[in-house]
Amino acid sequence: MIWIQRADFTSVEFGEMTPDEALGILEATNWNELAEEKKKLEEEGKEFCDPGFGYVFEEGEILHLIEPKKEPFSGFYHYQRKGKLFGLIPTTRNETLEFEDLPSEALYEVVRNWSPFDSESTVNRIKKNCT
Repeated sequence: MIWIQRADFTSVEFGEMTPDEALGILEATNWNELAEEKKKLEEEGKEFCDPGFGYVFEEGEILHLIEPKKEPFSGFYHYQRKGKLFGLIPTTRNETLEFEDLPSEALYEVVRNWSPFDSESTVNRIKKNCT
């Protein structure tokens, strides 16, 4: 699932789609217009949030970009880290990786190469490409 977050806290949601379709939505969105909406709300003294782009992967992991008009990208990757308690009992815990300065080529690689049950590869792709 994809969503576009507007500055007034509303969002537009899209259904399931391929990674390339999701990236197409990211590219086709008029981020400058959404930034202007944020600026107007701020000038009027109203509540606002940063425009954003969200991609929920098959396993519930979330890639959330903050103000995508600004490249390189900044945002969050929410995922589950798998481990073992006492080396025997499988466990998971929710983690969030905050990132900045992710180049667009690296973002496309992250989205296109995401794999279920392999959040560590996604985390490593993000980390190796951020400054």
